[in-house]
Amino acid sequence: MRDFFQITNTKLLIILGLSVLWIIAGTVLYALVGVNHGPDGGLDSIADAIVYVFFWRIMIYGIPLLVSGVTLFLWLFQKHRKAFVWIIAAVIVGIAALIVYDRCLKKHVNTPERVAGHIDTYEEWGKEQARYGTEEKYTESDRICEYVQDVIYYAVSEYHSMNDEDDLVRRTEYVNAALEAHYRELPHVESWEYIPDVRNLIPSRGEGDDKFLLNHSELCAVADHYGKKLRTDHWYDRYQFNSSAIAEWYSWLPMCAVIYDDGTMDIVIATG
Repeated sequence: MRDFFQITNTKLLIILGLSVLWIIAGTVLYALVGVNHGPDGGLDSIADAIVYVFFWRIMIYGIPLLVSGVTLFLWLFQKHRKAFVWIIAAVIVGIAALIVYDRCLKKHVNTPERVAGHIDTYEEWGKEQARYGTEEKYTESDRICEYVQDVIYYAVSEYHSMNDEDDLVRRTEYVNAALEAHYRELPHVESWEYIPDVRNLIPSRGEGDDKFLLNHSELCAVADHYGKKLRTDHWYDRYQFNSSAIAEWYSWLPMCAVIYDDGTMDIVIATG
């Protein structure tokens, strides 16, 4: 029995080879048989289909990878024990260093300015969007709003990844640094303002629920606060001038005012 766990070079190569053949055979078998015998029947069978595919993935990849991994582990331990110990120690030290960096150092290294520097420029972003055809129907104002939203989303996401507790002042620093680095790339945009709570800029709804969808008059009230007019050249009725368009102007979401040089402005949802 002890000899069974003694992994020679030949035994290692045989097991690795058999594992590769297992994966190839399993993939072919799934393509010929498994695909044609999966559950069908629409939405009711989605859960069954997920389980079915998961089972095949375990059979095709799980078993050979597990056997190969254990075999390689034993071979390294038996044939190169000293090097193996050093490798394990290096892995442990590396993991510990990553944890320390992520928990303690990352927030000091990834300053707002550094995060802003990693964000795509407006031109780079536009080329990426064009690849997928997502901006074919957009006007210039739509593209600017989408870009600003993506910039803020990236900055806020980076901030949250480094901070367990939310600090409004610090979060605002990340947003402002990101917009300061890129707003000059945007046509006719002269300034912006991050709005953590838009309810401070609109008339109170009284004693009712403070979580609601902003209506047209409340969106206009935000524009009035800045002495501007809302832009109307979007591909759909963004601010519900003539229709009740489906929108996500939830009162509790942070927003951003994008100010143009012609006396108009846009409002952008600023989450992350």
